[in-house]
Amino acid sequence: MLPVNYYMVTFTLPHELNYQCKVNPKEMFKAFFKSSSEALKRVAGYKNILNGDIGMMGTLQTWARDGSYHVHIHYIVPGVALEGNKETLRFPQNPDYLMPMQILQKVFKAKFIDELRNLKFYDSINPKAWRKDWIVHCQSVGDGQAAIKYLSAYTQKIFISGKRIEYDGENVTYSYIDSNTGQKTKRTVHALSFIFLYLQHVLPSGFMKTRRYGLMANATKVILKSIRELLEIRWGRRLIKREKFAINVYKCRKCSGELKMASPRLRAPPKDALIL
Repeated sequence: MLPVNYYMVTFTLPHELNYQCKVNPKEMFKAFFKSSSEALKRVAGYKNILNGDIGMMGTLQTWARDGSYHVHIHYIVPGVALEGNKETLRFPQNPDYLMPMQILQKVFKAKFIDELRNLKFYDSINPKAWRKDWIVHCQSVGDGQAAIKYLSAYTQKIFISGKRIEYDGENVTYSYIDSNTGQKTKRTVHALSFIFLYLQHVLPSGFMKTRRYGLMANATKVILKSIRELLEIRWGRRLIKREKFAINVYKCRKCSGELKMASPRLRAPPKDALIL
C-alpha cells in the first residue's frame, strides 16, 4: 500500500437497470466495470484536477443491507496521480476531496450508455434510466491499511451469513442494520421468497467481482515501487519531481538528505572463490 490518503468511490446503477442485470449479468457487469473505471481515469487526467494516471481496486456488490437488489461498485483509490511525463506525482489539493463528483457522474453515465449501445438488448432497456441522475459517491477512508480493512468487508462477504437467519419450518427471519436509522431490524419472509432473495445475488460462474485498474493493475508493480520510493522522499501534496523516474531512492541516516547512485560498484570475488 502507498503511504497516501485513500478514497472510497462508489458507483450505483439506477434500479431501472436491475432487470437487465439479472437477465444479462455478464454483459451488464462487464460494461459497469469498464465504464466506471475509465470514468475515474479520465476525470483524474483532466488538467485542472489531477492531470495524471491513477490506480484503483474495485469490487462489485448487488445487495442493499435489507437484501434488496442494489447494484454498485466500491473502488478504493489512492490519492496520488502519476503525470504523463512519468516524472511528477500529483495529489488532491484537499485531502477530503478526490475529484468533482458531478463531473465524474456525467462521464460515467455517458461511458456506460456507450458500452450498452453495442449490446443486442439496448433497445429493451427502460428509458427512464437515461433521464435520471446517476449516483456516484466519494469519501476519504484514511491510509492504506484502513482502506483495505474497509474494502475487505465487501470483497469476501456474501449477502447474508447463517448467524443472522432464523427458520421456523415455514418462514425465514433475518436481521440487518437499517440504513436510515442505523438500528438493527428484523424481516420475516416465506422460505421460498428468501431463496429467491438469496439467489438473485449469485454472480455468474467464473465472474471476477474484484478487479484492479490503472496504477494498481498487476502489470504495474515496477511503477508502484518507484512511486513508493518517491513518496519516501517527501510525503505531502506538492509536486515531486525527479530527473529519472526509475531510480532507487535512499536517505542519509544522519541528515535525511537524498542519496543518489553515481555508478555501480562491483566487488571482486573472494580470494578463495572457485572460478570456472
